[in-house]
Amino acid sequence: MGLLKNVKSLFIKEDNSQKLENLKELLLTFDVSYNAAQYLIDKVKKSKDITTDLQREIEKILKEAESSFVFNTKPFVIFMYGVNGSGKTTTIVKIANMLQNQGKKVLVAACDTFRAAAADQLVHSLEKIKCNVVCAETEKADPASVAFIASKKVIDEQYDMLIVDTAGRLHTNTNLMAELAKIHKVTLKNLEGVQYVNIAIMDATIGQNSIGQIKKFNDIIPISGVIITKLDTSAKGGSLISVIHEMKKKVYFTCNGPNVDAINPFNAIAFAKEFLE
Repeated sequence: MGLLKNVKSLFIKEDNSQKLENLKELLLTFDVSYNAAQYLIDKVKKSKDITTDLQREIEKILKEAESSFVFNTKPFVIFMYGVNGSGKTTTIVKIANMLQNQGKKVLVAACDTFRAAAADQLVHSLEKIKCNVVCAETEKADPASVAFIASKKVIDEQYDMLIVDTAGRLHTNTNLMAELAKIHKVTLKNLEGVQYVNIAIMDATIGQNSIGQIKKFNDIIPISGVIITKLDTSAKGGSLISVIHEMKKKVYFTCNGPNVDAINPFNAIAFAKEFLE
């Protein structure tokens, strides 16, 4: 990503006020939102070593978002949200594979019944890792009915984990967004008292647009945290700083490629180093 390399080149023969203005513009080009960029500028404006202090402030923001799953109930439910093309299907398979490797018995509910071939794509990928999945019996079926069947199956067959795929939602489509709340409600009605997380998939390649998407999802379902995808591309990654700063969300994992094992727990220091250097 390399923000600091650009910072040093911008600071040559500039007075301090111009340095700060250059820095703010640079942060914006690295997909940091205006509010987050201004916050960082205010933090370093009196600094005698802007690059060092900027790095420290970015690390501090990112450190607040480090989190991990704590499985206090059986089953544990993971609701997945996001728009088409964000890498959600791939991420669901990665999480299922990771949990199975930890010895967990995992079931996936394929509740995306609106998008053509969505369930087929998910089923095909899950077959490769031998993970069980519940699908709609008919095309365009009620997605909440799939969630209902899956939540019953989880209890009856003593699964450890249920991953609910609510992919395929366009955050601008009111009807599809409203369906999220229904899926959530039906699932938890059958699984009263279980622990769960609501995770939004954050596509690193669309920059600051991802912030608006997550805010829309958060208006319907309180998002617990995010997983950022496609970090193996030319994405800048600054949008993650913005989501943490503006929305105070946790970051669970980072994904940097299509392989099933290309998923890692979020590490603030490592991410900051890659973003900056």
